[in-house]
Amino acid sequence: MIDELGDISKYNESQVNLKKIGLFRRLNELGIKSFSLQRMELSGEGIEIRSLEFIDSDFIGARMEGIYMNDVLFKNTNLHAVSFDNTTMRNVVFENCKLSNVKMNHVKCKNVTFKGCDFTGGVLSNGQFKSCDFRGGRFDKVKFTGANLNRANMRDCLCINAEDISQAKDINYLVADVSVINELKRINQDNIKYYQIRDTA
Repeated sequence: MIDELGDISKYNESQVNLKKIGLFRRLNELGIKSFSLQRMELSGEGIEIRSLEFIDSDFIGARMEGIYMNDVLFKNTNLHAVSFDNTTMRNVVFENCKLSNVKMNHVKCKNVTFKGCDFTGGVLSNGQFKSCDFRGGRFDKVKFTGANLNRANMRDCLCINAEDISQAKDINYLVADVSVINELKRINQDNIKYYQIRDTA
């Protein structure tokens, strides 16, 4: 099954993508959760990834655009340069994942956790990240233009830049380290009445 998955991984057709998901599910049921499928194609309307786990996997350069994900775990997985543009995520956990150069334009997230993930160079523009947990992440040169970070938790993050965060559309009730909060207040001093940024978890 793993060989079959590898053979079809780069084809982006609806029926082929449904077959990939079926293979992932059968392999998960057999206890196989580690995959190496660089530049995998798994995009398109009607494609749903539910109740799957990907651990110690490599999906560099994959495209998972415009799909629906629910109850999915990515742990210790390399997702460098993966595109999740226009994807909806619910109850998804990314734990200690490499998300450098990731694309999450117009992503819709609900109850999504990014624990200790590296977002270096990522693009999160116009994404819906309300109440998402980004604690312990790395955010060097990340674009948040137009993003919704309302009530997001960005405590204990590395290389986090208040200038970058200030480009988000909504940072109301953002939870972050005091130094970040103070810098955001300074940057937005003329419009601070529009922000109710707190510095407690």
